[in-house]
Amino acid sequence: MANLIIKFAPQNKVEKITKYYLQNGAIATARNERDDKQTTVIRSSLVEAGIWSLVGSSAHVEEFMPFVAHYNLTGIMIGKDVVNFNLGSVIKNNDSAVER
Repeated sequence: MANLIIKFAPQNKVEKITKYYLQNGAIATARNERDDKQTTVIRSSLVEAGIWSLVGSSAHVEEFMPFVAHYNLTGIMIGKDVVNFNLGSVIKNNDSAVER
C-alpha cells in the first residue's frame, strides 16, 4: 500500500490538499499553467488516469463533472475551488456529503 499526498503550488506556495492510500492502481496529475489548475485522477490503468487528468485540467469543472459521473472517476480538481470526486460522486468537503 502506498501513501500519496496531493500538493498544489499556486505562486510558489506549496499547500497540502489531500492524501490517498493506494494498494493497486495508477495515479496521474496534469496541470494547466494558464488557468492555474491541476487535476489528479486515480484509475487501474496509468494511460486512463493520464488521459482523464489531462481532460480535467483542460476543461471547466461543469464540463468535466458529467465524465466523472459516467466513468466513475476518482480524484481531485484544484483551481479556484477544490473538487474531490470518488467513484463518480462529488464529495463536499464542508460536511462530507456526497453529490451526484
